[in-house]
Order: sequence, then C-alpha cells, then structure tokens
Amino acid sequence: MAEEGVAPESYRPSGQWASGQGASEELLGELAELRRDALKRVHRRPLYVMAEERGVPRYRRAFMTNGQLFDAILKAEGVSPETGSASPATVERVRALTLQMFDFAGE
Repeated sequence: MAEEGVAPESYRPSGQWASGQGASEELLGELAELRRDALKRVHRRPLYVMAEERGVPRYRRAFMTNGQLFDAILKAEGVSPETGSASPATVERVRALTLQMFDFAGE
C-alpha cells in the first residue's frame, strides 16, 4: 500500500506551527508554575485582600479556596485562567501579580 511507504515525519505539522504550539504550551506551563508557586508561598489573607481590592464580592470571597481567590484576581485583571491559551503579555501580567502577592505577604 502507498501509505506504508510514507514516513511518519510527513504527518508532523510544519516547523512554524509546531514551534508556535510549543511556545504556547511553554507559556501555559509557566503560568501553571507561577500559580503553584503563589499558592504554596502566599497565605489566604493577601489573596483575600487583593480579591477585595479588585471588586470580588464578599459573599464569594468568604467561601473561596486560595486557588479560587487567585483565579478571581486574574479574572478581575483581565487575564482569565479559562482562556486555555497564553501570550507573553499574559505571563508578564501574571508574574507581576504574583510578585505583588509576595510583597503583600512580606516575602
């Protein structure tokens, strides 16, 4: 059959597409790492206050986990974790917010 003679490399995406996809995955990985680091090092109070400053309603904040507070802060800043894609600007904004959390926590 003709298909058996076709090398698997022929089915790989073009280099441009593959590198773009890899970059996106790398950015998403960096976002996940920033989130893990923040949730490991920052206590509830700084997250609660930052969410409060960004208008997250008190009735919601009271019952949110630290991860939910972190996500609510990002959403209020316009860098929603639900987008499923990332840009360098998004990573920089999340990095700045994470540093702000560390500063607030006294680290």
